[in-house]
Amino acid sequence: MKKRPMDRERRPPAKRVGLWDFARGRKTQGRKRKNRFLEPRHEVVVAVSWSERFTQQGIQKGIGIMLGGFVTIAVLIGGFSISSAGSAWWAEQDGEFQLTELEVEAHGHLTPEDVLSVAGIERGQSLLTLDLESARQRLEAIPSVSFARLVRTLPNKLTVSVEERVPIVRLGFDTNWVADRDGMVMEDWAGLPAIPYVEGLDMQTIAPGELLPLEEGRFLRNLMDLFGAMGLNEMVEIDVIDMSDSVYPMVFTKDCSAVTLSREISLKIQLARWASIVAHTRSIGEIIDKLDVTTEPGAVSFFRK
Repeated sequence: MKKRPMDRERRPPAKRVGLWDFARGRKTQGRKRKNRFLEPRHEVVVAVSWSERFTQQGIQKGIGIMLGGFVTIAVLIGGFSISSAGSAWWAEQDGEFQLTELEVEAHGHLTPEDVLSVAGIERGQSLLTLDLESARQRLEAIPSVSFARLVRTLPNKLTVSVEERVPIVRLGFDTNWVADRDGMVMEDWAGLPAIPYVEGLDMQTIAPGELLPLEEGRFLRNLMDLFGAMGLNEMVEIDVIDMSDSVYPMVFTKDCSAVTLSREISLKIQLARWASIVAHTRSIGEIIDKLDVTTEPGAVSFFRK
């Protein structure tokens, strides 16, 4: 007898197969499930050579493009050069940009005519083609010039500013050389105010346009700076600085006092002792003959009245 199919309501629910069943490969409803999750996957990378990627025709096309680019760049550079030359020629011919107004700021022994002569600047030159950097270098090559600045103001003005060095000592009695606080050696010029002389330097190693030896230049700069900062320049006036001794230089003042210093002790402390002793001797009406400020409180001897 043929069985009647079961009603949908009475039919048992189908068994669900989860991931665990697939991984274990369990039989479900009479057949084995294929393990899709444990099957290895393979990827194949195919390397394509340069010769296969680009054919001979493609290479020739690339070379043609590169050559065309080089030709284009060469044409642009040539056109720019021609344009620059034409602009320079036009600037020289155009009177609107000719230098007619000059302003020179120099507050030393150099005159405005000297500054313009060294810089190679003349009225009537084209302001656009004037090489300001070369002019600045020529001015700063002068030993007495600290720095120079040139400012171009269109259409026809040029401002030249020069800052000159200020000498603080004279180098020896037999030369006309001076030095500033940076140790730059220069030639003397007329109208220079009275400044101390320095003796005991090796003049064979010194020349205008060069710096003093490092230690000597540093000592002189500190001495002159502190001498003014501590008010000693209002009490005494330095005449000669003798640096013959490399450790104990001596300072001779205009009132014939001889002061011994030391390079191995703080110069500020020694000058403070000097200022204190000078103030005391003035209060008692004495004149210092010799003074040694290398020790505390300082050894002093006075002139006999």
